[in-house]
Amino acid sequence: MSLTGGFAARIAAAVAAALAPHLDSIAASVTAVKLQQGVAGGQLATLQTTLEGIVGTQALTAAQLEASQAATAADLATIKTGVTGLTTQITLQTAHWARPWSARRAAPISK
Repeated sequence: MSLTGGFAARIAAAVAAALAPHLDSIAASVTAVKLQQGVAGGQLATLQTTLEGIVGTQALTAAQLEASQAATAADLATIKTGVTGLTTQITLQTAHWARPWSARRAAPISK
């Protein structure tokens, strides 16, 4: 069955008339969705920037911790050297004072 031009036009007009009250609502919904997409896009950009900042801070913190650990290791080596020297001096003092007076007087503490 073939539709004549006038009949097809009347059907199209009837469909358009039936949809007309809803077109404003559909247009408003499309506008709202586009607005939400824009807001979501902005939020995603903010989130990405925030995450990049966190990752950068984490990398910086890791580098700072490594540098601090290296500095602490160097400080500990210096302290160990100082304690070793102090232990040597205490040993020499103890040995010196354990000797009789005449021996202490004849041979003072060596450095």
